[in-house]
Amino acid sequence: MTADRDADDDSESDVRDRYRRRTALGTMAIGLFAGCLNLREESEQGDQSDGNATEPTTETDDQPDGPTLETAPAYGLEERWRAALETGTITDIAQAGRDGPLFVGGGDSATVARLSPSSGTRRWTRSLEAPLANGRAIEPSPSGDVIAAATESGTVRLLDADDGAPLWDSTATHTASISLSVGSESVIVLSDTTDDEGGAVTAFDRTTGRLEWRNTKDDFLEIDDSPVLLSSASAPIDGWVFVAGWNGSYRISIDDGTIDDEEFRAASNGWTIDGDRLYMASMEGINAVDLPAFDRRWRAESLGRANRRPTVAGDAVYFAAENDGYYAVDAETGDRNWRARFVAAGRAPLEPAVTAETVWVTDREQSVYGLDRATGELDGVQEFETEHASVEELRERRDAILVLVSGELSAFELP
Repeated sequence: MTADRDADDDSESDVRDRYRRRTALGTMAIGLFAGCLNLREESEQGDQSDGNATEPTTETDDQPDGPTLETAPAYGLEERWRAALETGTITDIAQAGRDGPLFVGGGDSATVARLSPSSGTRRWTRSLEAPLANGRAIEPSPSGDVIAAATESGTVRLLDADDGAPLWDSTATHTASISLSVGSESVIVLSDTTDDEGGAVTAFDRTTGRLEWRNTKDDFLEIDDSPVLLSSASAPIDGWVFVAGWNGSYRISIDDGTIDDEEFRAASNGWTIDGDRLYMASMEGINAVDLPAFDRRWRAESLGRANRRPTVAGDAVYFAAENDGYYAVDAETGDRNWRARFVAAGRAPLEPAVTAETVWVTDREQSVYGLDRATGELDGVQEFETEHASVEELRERRDAILVLVSGELSAFELP
């Protein structure tokens, strides 16, 4: 472990992580998507029901006046700092809330580091014995006191967030892709197979790393005699851990791994929990589910597949849809606030990052765009002139926007 380079002088209060980063486990289908960024549609209704979904409303394509990709003003955001690892590139970002500790991981370099949010310098760097796994391979606790890391060899390691000291090592299965959740008493690991036959859910005691239970059948998780292709896990809530796959969403007892197979079965590619509400991305848009009852409250449909975790900020939910664009819906009712169609000859869109007045999105090439949070209209664009630049992740801090570009993480002052 390298020596501390800088004390973290930012406030790092214990806050619950309302916005979790990572995409679904496994490789996502990549497609071209078309449209234009200045199209917004207001007052579309999401499906609203007390546990009974209804059909979504019909799309319209009214296009207002406003800036386009070609006419959008340049932001010229001031770069506060830029961070890189000593060897290899940054592939993973994780943080405990908008003000909490900030961590990065290097997949091929097999390292985890904690950064100072104010300066970007490394407080500590911890080497692992194998490269990080695909998926959500690093995950802090909601309070930011520990961070879990998973490697492609199957090792799950819990580190002390203050100095990076290892607290314990354990072994998971199916290491092609991994998703981690750190609760107050358990560390939950979802691991996927290499041949798309299913996956396993494993619970480790948070204090000791002792294996509490592992739910598999013939080396993969199975429900109703069908393999579950796992894509996401939530932190344990009210005695349950929620898991999702392309063939359904389920809850599992945190005590013994028992599956409650009578629960809500909408397939999901990732979700975000905010208070007692779970917002699920799916093939058709976003489902809002009440917890712990697991009853669907409403559905807001999109034209394209919502293939990333939604972002919850204030009283709205923001999400990306493949081959479509970005949506903002009311968090309580599912009513549509706006829709911004997006054009880029690139990959599937990332989940948006949301700051006080702006929703940040990217073409995953050389540009980051700012949408007006209230209307969805295009405010400006930040270009990255680095040769072969590729915007890989966006994260929000309370006073900055974090952008991962070609393996280096930069913090920019808000406009």
